[in-house]
Amino acid sequence: QQQQQQQQQQQQQGAQPQQPQSPPLLVVAAQQAPGAQARASQEPQRHAHHLMSPATLMFNLVADLAPHGMLPLAYGLARGGPTGVVPAALILLVFAALSTYTMSSLGTAAAAARARGEEEPTYASLYQRFAGGRAWVPNVSNVLLCYGCCLFYSAFLGDLCSGVASAVLPAGPWNRRWVVLSALSGLVVLPLCQLEDLSALQPTSVAGVGGVLVTLAFIATRLADGSYAPGPALGRFAASMPARLVASHPEPRFPLWRVDVGTLVLANMACVGFLSHYNGVKYFAELRGATPRGYTRALRVGVGLAVLVFAATMGMGYASFGSAAQPLLLNNYHGSEDALATVARVGIGMSITFAYPLMFAGLKDALRGLAPGWMGDRARPLTVAAVVASLTAIASQCGEADVSVVLGIVGSVLGGAAAYVLPALVNLGRLREAARAGERVRAWEVGANRALMIAGAAFAAVGVGVTLWDGVQQHHH
Repeated sequence: QQQQQQQQQQQQQGAQPQQPQSPPLLVVAAQQAPGAQARASQEPQRHAHHLMSPATLMFNLVADLAPHGMLPLAYGLARGGPTGVVPAALILLVFAALSTYTMSSLGTAAAAARARGEEEPTYASLYQRFAGGRAWVPNVSNVLLCYGCCLFYSAFLGDLCSGVASAVLPAGPWNRRWVVLSALSGLVVLPLCQLEDLSALQPTSVAGVGGVLVTLAFIATRLADGSYAPGPALGRFAASMPARLVASHPEPRFPLWRVDVGTLVLANMACVGFLSHYNGVKYFAELRGATPRGYTRALRVGVGLAVLVFAATMGMGYASFGSAAQPLLLNNYHGSEDALATVARVGIGMSITFAYPLMFAGLKDALRGLAPGWMGDRARPLTVAAVVASLTAIASQCGEADVSVVLGIVGSVLGGAAAYVLPALVNLGRLREAARAGERVRAWEVGANRALMIAGAAFAAVGVGVTLWDGVQQHHH
């Protein structure tokens, strides 16, 4: 009986619910501290990204590269007298391959940094971690590069959109260049530049690629119908164009192997045309299910599509105008009489407008590294608005031709650094770290990255020289 009573008491005690243990006092104090809940609620929002699919990345790449890279290539081809078909094709393919490799290496480095506990790697943090350099070096480089390119975009949009407004709207103050540019910057460019996630730009990137295709279709149409054809029977628009814009073709029209000093102009344009490295780490960070291999596949497709756009524009533009091709190809077409040219200008203007926030994203990331206080949650909208306002104010006072030489120099120097020198330094540091960890490192890759450092410095030096030489030649012409 005593044993039965003891068993019943034990069963009753076991049936009683256990009291939950009290949390440590420090945890309770932390939970009750003023602002703790607010900080906790903000933390997921700060780290949660709206990730983009590989298709979105491809559209963003084409929208980022094509608008500024496609229009000057016919002029670059002509400067070589013209450059032969084979060397011109090799120039596009080589710079496309180099750009893909160096952007891919930034993605691989970002994956390695994540594996070592860095949640949100940036271009600057990778340079600091693997190359042992100062974080301000890539940040300053990207700020100057992206600001200069955005200034070029603003100046180009001012020239283009004021011309379109004059062609389609009655005369009035609304046709003034600064009015058109200010309205476009405030109503379209600024809201897009305030967006933080590149995935949010997918609709505008698709529209930008559509504008590129419209421009290509226009160039092909005018080439096919002969509206700007030279010769005794001038095309219907060629007769009313200035003599310097009328098509002129040396013989042979399309040589196979010709290489001239002017070929360096085409090489410099291709070097800058495939530049998107200011977003190289951000593209990887916001890619859904990002792996180095998946990122490289998406890069290859996106850059490959850009190569097709570049080759088509270069070939058809040169076939249309020959040695008379202008640095901005659409300037060869009639400004008021050719209605399709106005449509093409609207299309390329739309493409550049929608490429603007992609370039501006690289500027914001670099500013965040240099001046984090300016890019906090509260200050960021004001900082972005101030930067866009400064770009608009400068571009209102100068056109695309006024800033092209200076920006060509800046683009050559900083573009060579951002696209080749800095990624090579980062990749060499990553390979050294992998070798110390016992991983297999390919000797050719170490040698290739050392060669890229030298090549990047050479591209920068040659780019500056070519830009100055070409500017003098245009001035004398």
